[in-house]
Amino acid sequence: MSLQIGQEAPDFELYDYERNLVRLSDFYGSQNVILVFYPFCFAKACEEEFQALTKNRHIIESQEIKLLGISCDSPFSQKKWAQENEISFPLLSDFWPHARVAKEFDILNETAGCSEAATFFIDKRSMIVDLFISEDLNIPRDLQQYLSSIKSFHLGS
Repeated sequence: MSLQIGQEAPDFELYDYERNLVRLSDFYGSQNVILVFYPFCFAKACEEEFQALTKNRHIIESQEIKLLGISCDSPFSQKKWAQENEISFPLLSDFWPHARVAKEFDILNETAGCSEAATFFIDKRSMIVDLFISEDLNIPRDLQQYLSSIKSFHLGS
């Protein structure tokens, strides 16, 4: 069964590419979180989307929202990709055990061996207040959809 709006988000802990441990529960009570699962570093669609998110990060973070990217790539790949694309928010590695968090969020694409392009909006209470999943791994998610969905945090409070 896939996760739905109104359900509690599964807690997890992953390392970012600097080897800092990040737990979703660290943000509960203090910040809303947008989890951006992306298929692969260096994929054109992911680069376009993450560049748009980086350019608009100030709008997102001004709403007390923490933006986190998650992929099944290794931390080494994520670091190189983040540097090359000037990505200015944390990227978390779901590399090993492979796709454990993607499985918990029920968005693992078994055929491609990566997560779906899925975005979860999680409020300070750990509840999923909005989500969207791209139907095609090769098409970037629309920035306007992100900005529109941010309103869900205020409805869920």
